[in-house]
Amino acid sequence: MADERILVVEDELAVAWGIEYGLKSEGFQVLLAENGQQALDMALSHDPHLILLGIRLSDISGFDVCRKLRSEGSSIPIIMLTTRDEELDIVLGLKLGADDYVVKPNTVRELVSHIREKLRRAYGEFATMSDDDRIRFGYD
Repeated sequence: MADERILVVEDELAVAWGIEYGLKSEGFQVLLAENGQQALDMALSHDPHLILLGIRLSDISGFDVCRKLRSEGSSIPIIMLTTRDEELDIVLGLKLGADDYVVKPNTVRELVSHIREKLRRAYGEFATMSDDDRIRFGYD
């Protein structure tokens, strides 16, 4: 895995830095956006491979960011990453075009699994599993 750019959209800096640290330790390049408008601008200018999108942002909601990206024809995989766990929010996020909806808190390992799965679906072999990621049964 190399060169996969993940745009993390999170307005709580401590949370954003924690996610950034975890993703970088897994080999991803990380771009940070602190609000919705910055996320829209960076999605166009930095060509990320995937967007981790918070919902509660300081200017426009993550729902609106997702809606705008999809209405402009963007097919970048979007994972909504939020504490909002109501069924209505999950359904709305997916209806607006999110590819996945992950509720915090979660582990880096769980988040990376969601990311790699979405990258494999979107880009094929681009995000293949390393030997460390493979699940083995029996003895070597």
